[in-house]
Amino acid sequence: MARKKSKTDKGQPSDELRSLPPAPNQRLLSLQETHDEDFEKILVAISEKEPGIVRAELKRTSGVAQFGVDVEGFSEDQKPVLVISCKRYKRIQSSDLTTWSNDFLNHINGHWKDKGVERFVLAVSVELKNYALNDNIIAERACFKEVGLGYEVCVLNKLTGNIRTISHTILEYFHAGWLEAIGAAAKPSFDPGLSPALDQQNRKLDALAEGQAALATREDLKNLARKVARGEEGLATRLPQLIADRLLREELTKALKRRGLKLADTVDELATLAERALDGDLCLGSTDLRAEICERAARASAQADTREHAVRFREEAARLDPSRDFFVVDAFLKGAPDQVDEALQNLKTRTDIEARSAIFAILIRQGSVEAAREWLAEESLGAQDLTAPNAMNLVIKAIEAEGFEQALQFIFVIPPAYFSEIAALHLVRAQLLLAAILPADQKAVLFQGLPINPRVLNIAGGQGAQENLKAALADLRALASQAGELDFGQLGNFLAEFILWIRLEIDDEHDEAETQITKEVRPRPDFASSPTGVGLWRRIRHGSSCAQPCQPAQDWRLVIG
Repeated sequence: MARKKSKTDKGQPSDELRSLPPAPNQRLLSLQETHDEDFEKILVAISEKEPGIVRAELKRTSGVAQFGVDVEGFSEDQKPVLVISCKRYKRIQSSDLTTWSNDFLNHINGHWKDKGVERFVLAVSVELKNYALNDNIIAERACFKEVGLGYEVCVLNKLTGNIRTISHTILEYFHAGWLEAIGAAAKPSFDPGLSPALDQQNRKLDALAEGQAALATREDLKNLARKVARGEEGLATRLPQLIADRLLREELTKALKRRGLKLADTVDELATLAERALDGDLCLGSTDLRAEICERAARASAQADTREHAVRFREEAARLDPSRDFFVVDAFLKGAPDQVDEALQNLKTRTDIEARSAIFAILIRQGSVEAAREWLAEESLGAQDLTAPNAMNLVIKAIEAEGFEQALQFIFVIPPAYFSEIAALHLVRAQLLLAAILPADQKAVLFQGLPINPRVLNIAGGQGAQENLKAALADLRALASQAGELDFGQLGNFLAEFILWIRLEIDDEHDEAETQITKEVRPRPDFASSPTGVGLWRRIRHGSSCAQPCQPAQDWRLVIG
């Protein structure tokens, strides 16, 4: 049973906390001192900023059972996809985690059945920095996975980082001095999909574009941009703001979603977009959006060989929007030459997700993979505590070291929203799911290229293997659906072949896959005569095995680092 708090341990109400400024050098919000109900209301505010959550509600009505949670976050179809258990304690024991999980899981086949819950979050007001707690978190995550739910523990430093962008909530419960103490006074830097400035701008643009939809279709805009790029006569060299903003937004989203694939050159793509936003055809776009793009280009270019470009983009972003917070960008710039130690020291004065991720990224860029892992362990951080690109990089580094089981654990805790930010995560997860049902000496094969015949691989049998195959298939289909939007090139063909291989191994997909190959693949001389086509045809006609591997598809390999 969980330890009960004494009647006097309910924390201070917000009116008292608002009169107490933070102590010198205090960087973590004193959530332990809040009143229980205030702590829960703060989690409501944080939940409403979560991707996919349209409203959040506090379950604190007299006479209403809570079924193990304090906050529910609802999706657009009004399903409580996110549930949060709030625990405002100053000290937590390992056994408490199990008790709080059971408070919820005891109702999983009752109240919560078919409600649509996807994630259970345990929000605690302390840090969890001992191995027993970490081991128990892993155990609890496995229990929730068995019932198809995600399990996360949101500790004090993560909560502090999440609330930085909600200044009005901080002022509602705490002294105004906390704004500066935790870095909330400055305007938050760009986080794809989470930037309030970009989100607000996007909503304005969507409303404006909807009202003037007859002006141009998306294809019209792209054609116009191509004509401008070719310098055709009769066209203005600067597109009007409405069109410029739509193109800036689309190109930024495209560049960010393509990250991690070798076919993409993210540094160059963002730099090119920034140039267009500064002096090119898109320079009439909105100031906030252009500043976002310049800052993003500065971060990407903050490397030894492109540092000069990064400095320029940082200066241009500051010119466009002097109120922006360049703390993280400046740290990257220091980390590019020989001021790494100073950059890391500066970053460690803040605890938000951007600063944490910058520390990890700088260590990786310096080739200190082991140091990056040790730092994460010391801070009790995982993939879910980093931004999307750094979460993926953590997984990739584990794969590179052939730590496939660890990589799979990492990717299972990555927030679902990150898969919308970076398309390559679908491919990584699919490969790891398949690697999990292969013998140890064959796991690395999936990250080197597609084999001629899946019979070369000793795929495990049974229901568990079928579930992994189906989950991998879903990820690959999700990735393939974006091939046109993101200009995948040959990756689209690779994915189509990969999907066929997997479908031939899934019991209830096999026959339909055979029919597709017979009707669509065999009549195509170009494909039927290729090594992969021959292998597929032999597979369904004769079940023969061919050990000769095809050449790896160079444009799908993941970019390491």
